[in-house]
Amino acid sequence: MGGRGAMMDRGFVSYEYRSVGTIEGVKVLEYATKGKAPNLPFASNTPGTSYILKNGGDFKMLRMYNDNRFPAMEIEYGTHRGRKSLHVHYWEGGNRKTRDFTGEDKKKYGKILKAAGYKF
Repeated sequence: MGGRGAMMDRGFVSYEYRSVGTIEGVKVLEYATKGKAPNLPFASNTPGTSYILKNGGDFKMLRMYNDNRFPAMEIEYGTHRGRKSLHVHYWEGGNRKTRDFTGEDKKKYGKILKAAGYKF
């Protein structure tokens, strides 16, 4: 994330975010422009970083970036298989894949998700 909250997205278009704190050392962001569908940028300016996205104070997404600044994995709360649920997106061979959130994920990420406002 740049000093003024700008991040680069796919196609290198700048979007504005505001930092609203940290949770477990992970920066929490909100989309700065109202009326737009919030999402984290496809690329990060900082290799190997993670961000949490909140929308109106509600947990939306935790995204972890790899050393090449592109997403490695994200945990998202949104519509998956026709219902609102917590699910995981990950990238394999350049392709985005989706799977259900598991008990193993809850063990690994549950503490940070709860701190971010997700209610199990």
